[in-house]
Amino acid sequence: MDYLGIDVDVQILAPGTHIEIANKLGLKRGSVPFLRVGEIVIQGSDAIIHWAEQENKSNATLGSLNPEVIAVEKRLDDKLGVHIRRWFYSEAILEAPALVKPIFMHGISAWEKLKLTLKWPIICRLMTQGMDLGHQQGLESLEIIKQEIEWLESLIGDRNSYLVGNTFSRSDITAASLLAPLVTPSEYSCSKLMSLPPRAKQESEEMVDRLFWNWVEAQYKTHRS
Repeated sequence: MDYLGIDVDVQILAPGTHIEIANKLGLKRGSVPFLRVGEIVIQGSDAIIHWAEQENKSNATLGSLNPEVIAVEKRLDDKLGVHIRRWFYSEAILEAPALVKPIFMHGISAWEKLKLTLKWPIICRLMTQGMDLGHQQGLESLEIIKQEIEWLESLIGDRNSYLVGNTFSRSDITAASLLAPLVTPSEYSCSKLMSLPPRAKQESEEMVDRLFWNWVEAQYKTHRS
C-alpha cells in the first residue's frame, strides 16, 4: 500500500477475533489479511495487491500482469510460507509458547489481551491441529525451507537485486516478508518483538552469511526505511 501510495488504516486483530470479524463480514475463510473498502471486502494478500494496483493513481506497478512474477509468488506462498510457519510454530507453540504470546498481544486492547490469555490453551491446541505441528513435522519443514532457499538464491543470482527482471515486484515483497521473521531486519515491524526458539535460533545463526539473508536486509532497507 505504501509503495502504491494508498492510505490504509491498519487494525491488528487478536487470534480468534479475526475469525469472528471475518464471519461477520461474510468471508468464507477466517485468515488475514482482509481489506474493507466501503461495503467491499477483499481477502488475501494476492487479491489485495491486485485491487491496489488497479486503484493506485500513479504509474507504479508490482508486476501483477507478469505471469513469471505471479508464478514465483505462488511458489513462495505455497512452499516457503507454509513451511516457515510450520517450522517456527512446531517449536515455539509446543516448547516455547512464551515467545509467541508477546507477538500475538502486540497492538491489541487490554480486553483482547485478557480474552487471549483465557483462550490460550485452546488457541495452542487449534494451531497444533490446524497447522500439523510437531517435532518431526518441524524437521520436515526445515528441510523444505532449505531447498526453497536454494531455489530463491538461484533467482537472486549474482545481480543481488530483484527476483524477476529488473523491477521491484510482488514476488520480492512476498519473499522478503516471509523470510523477515527469520532475518529480522531492523525495518521489520516485529523485529523488537520477534524471538526465535532455541533450535530455530541456532539454525538461523548458521544462515547469516547466506545470499538470501543479505538480500532480505537490502529489500527492507531500500523499500521500508
